Amino acid sequence: MLLIHQAINAIGELVLTLTIPFLWWLIVTRRQVHFGRWLGFFLPPVQRTWLTTVIVVLFTLLLAIPLPLIVDHGILATFVFNHRGFAGIPATLVYAIVGTSLPEEIFFRGFLLKCLQDRFGFLPANLTQAICFGTVHGLLLAGAGNWLVTLIIVLIEMVIGYCLGWLNERRSGGSLYTSWGIHALLNTVSALIALFT
Repeated sequence: MLLIHQAINAIGELVLTLTIPFLWWLIVTRRQVHFGRWLGFFLPPVQRTWLTTVIVVLFTLLLAIPLPLIVDHGILATFVFNHRGFAGIPATLVYAIVGTSLPEEIFFRGFLLKCLQDRFGFLPANLTQAICFGTVHGLLLAGAGNWLVTLIIVLIEMVIGYCLGWLNERRSGGSLYTSWGIHALLNTVSALIALFT
């Protein structure tokens, strides 16, 4: 039942998330580029050096992994997975890969960053999408009662959002696959922590 619920949520999130970018693309950029390519659905170019990318990925993981450990599990979206054990793994994967990371990457890095970057350049665009990314995560935790923990999470999410945007645009040629993979990994680990605690 949890798997079906997560699949329905994932489809709803994707439809909702794709609506604004699709309308924007339809009105503004349809004649210039295919919708999927405009969002970043293409393989990233092969890199000659992976060191910077590996360092940024490890930095992002080190920032994100402790988050489920410092926040009350009852307020996190992963709460539904608490104590489910191995039976919850399929639902966890749907949640982490399709239900959260994909819609967030489409909206923040695929749509918002690319639209702002066209008008203002990379740095202001990436900072703006990172601030929006962190703020949305903070709003989801606003009712937690501990403003300091919420502020720390917002700042961490902003840094993660900035790193993901940088990886997409500066190391992956605009491809979403890099940030989607990292984001899915982070959300999977977070949900797995909930499964077994």
